[in-house]
Amino acid sequence: MKTDGRAGLPAFLGDLPIQSKRTLQMANTKSFFTKATIITLLIMTAACGHDPERSLKKITLDRYGSSLETAEGTRMQACNEFTPTLRQVANFFNRAYPVKREVMTTTRNTPCYSSGSLEFSDKSGGTWILLSSGVASFEFTRGDKVILYYKDNQWFDPTACTYTLDRDEKCGPLQ
Repeated sequence: MKTDGRAGLPAFLGDLPIQSKRTLQMANTKSFFTKATIITLLIMTAACGHDPERSLKKITLDRYGSSLETAEGTRMQACNEFTPTLRQVANFFNRAYPVKREVMTTTRNTPCYSSGSLEFSDKSGGTWILLSSGVASFEFTRGDKVILYYKDNQWFDPTACTYTLDRDEKCGPLQ
């Protein structure tokens, strides 16, 4: 960019008297501080109005090691080994994220489940059914439902390596 030689200003500002250039520089400085102040105030306002994340307040584990009936009308005996601890269930609900219902009914379906209820710090809560595959159905007391998923759980899953979503090194190749 060409300058006019005076204070390193661009050439197109060369026709302005020096005082006007200085005024222009001061106006730009004031404009910058005004914008910075407005942005800071907006951020502070947003932060003050933001509610902190809710946390789990109470978890109950009513059933574990249970089995849904299979299509043949039998129950899977191996499901008795699906016994997640309260700590593992809390970890699941703190990390799980919403997914489509098909994840529970198709790609990660298993007859092994546990169930219970939980309450959040904001007084909301509901009941849950947790499959050994890491998928849960949670129904809020107000009536709405959500399907949640979290893969990296520490409980024993009697039907591991049977799901279509996660063929990995510990399960080997699809057969």
